[in-house]
Amino acid sequence: MSERASALEEAGKRGDMAFIREHIDEFRDRLTDMIERIGAALVAGKDGISGKKLPNEEMIPIFLKLKKALEAEDAWVIDELLAELSAMSLNTETDETISRVSDLVLISEFAEAAGAIDRLPIMSMED
Repeated sequence: MSERASALEEAGKRGDMAFIREHIDEFRDRLTDMIERIGAALVAGKDGISGKKLPNEEMIPIFLKLKKALEAEDAWVIDELLAELSAMSLNTETDETISRVSDLVLISEFAEAAGAIDRLPIMSMED
């Protein structure tokens, strides 16, 4: 990757935009792949549970606010809450649900996203 980055940097210094246009997409794709592999390796290398914590009852209000925002299709609040939850680095199931909710929001499937929140085991603690 460093050789490819160096070649692109040198092309930039020379003003060789044809070289940059020809190689930048491949460089970006390989860089993204490398970042994902490093992230996966870091997660896999931590104490069997990825160093992630289980969601607890204190998080229920966040999930409830998210569900309410999804039902109201309030994009600003949804984005804020998803960012907050994503930063928490919870267990794999919860992280996957948060990612799925994000994907569903992108395609305006708010009701389905709210349903995904309801299916989280932590939400059964709400009752």
